[in-house]
Amino acid sequence: MLDPSTVPIALRGMYEVARRDEPDAVRYYYDLVRDPRFAALEMRVVVDWGPGALSWHQWALDKPVIELRDPNSLGPCPDYRDIDLSLAKLAFLTRHEEANPSWRDRLSPVGGIYLLTDRARDRLYVGQAGGETGFWGRWRAYAEQRTGNVSIEPAFDAGELRPESTTLSILDVVPRGASAKIALDRLEVRWKERLCTRTAGYNRN
Repeated sequence: MLDPSTVPIALRGMYEVARRDEPDAVRYYYDLVRDPRFAALEMRVVVDWGPGALSWHQWALDKPVIELRDPNSLGPCPDYRDIDLSLAKLAFLTRHEEANPSWRDRLSPVGGIYLLTDRARDRLYVGQAGGETGFWGRWRAYAEQRTGNVSIEPAFDAGELRPESTTLSILDVVPRGASAKIALDRLEVRWKERLCTRTAGYNRN
């Protein structure tokens, strides 16, 4: 477990200074060139940047490496409200599940109400995820394009829901339990009405 003061920063790239200008005593300008030798480590090496997290330039170069991510990792699963996942990325996650355990572990224990957004056609669909595998289990069906949904299956078959421009996000989280289904049904109806997905989206009921 990381120390609470640890500020993990993923390596975005390594650069070398191609040219440096000093127009006066207080200003410096650099032309940077990306070094391709380190491309295989980009977004994989995670270092502890230290307490000066907002300072992108630091003199200290002895940053400890705290993680070397699997090359198939997309990084840790964000907070539920920050998830906005394309079907293309979802398919990648399900193919490389072992390299992305935080997504499975975070999305499996809970269900709730999710929103499918077809950005190419500006259409929405509100659905619910429950059962033993929560959001993760329900969304895996979208990754495989076999949802069993009478509203969504025809759109997949017609090629309307493109993996790159169709996203899934979470509207409400509902813990699993005996009363979860009642809460899910109520919330699903509420979101369908708020977002008008029956009249201007994919929902049929």
